[in-house]
Amino acid sequence: QAKVFVFIYDSITDSWEKQAVLSPNNVLITLEHRFGGARAIALHGDIAFIGSATLESVYVFRRLFSEGTGSWSLWKILKSSEYDYDLYDQGYSIKHIHQQNFGISVAAHRRTVLVGAPNADYGNRGDINERENYDTDGVHNKGLGKGKVFSFYSQPHIQLVSLFGDEEPSEGNFR
Repeated sequence: QAKVFVFIYDSITDSWEKQAVLSPNNVLITLEHRFGGARAIALHGDIAFIGSATLESVYVFRRLFSEGTGSWSLWKILKSSEYDYDLYDQGYSIKHIHQQNFGISVAAHRRTVLVGAPNADYGNRGDINERENYDTDGVHNKGLGKGKVFSFYSQPHIQLVSLFGDEEPSEGNFR
């Protein structure tokens, strides 16, 4: 099973210590899923972004601290806005994911994450909002896909502070 290991540096002992092993919950990830492959890991502060190009996903892990100890847990899973798959065969038992290689590369800075998909924009013959029961994949994704970079942005939290007093202000200002 493919995993990503997180190590932290201890300046007192001058050594690296394993803090966590990151892997998606309830999903068997093998090496063929390319989870955390080269250029598919980005870290910003206490958030780790790990791409899996075969699963067309980026897994977002968040480190939370409790009593001085940090623990990592899966927070979100990002998918392309063009993520598509078809269900076909008798009983619709085959799930065919259109391979855009979304998650093959990941970069993060502050509140923005960029995710590469070199085979995106490939000529999908179906509707991404419907599950067709026949193959609607592009004719030749690797050869015809123009590629895209998908950008995700997290809005900052806004806190409104209201100040109240017993008396009407007569002078002064806030700086």
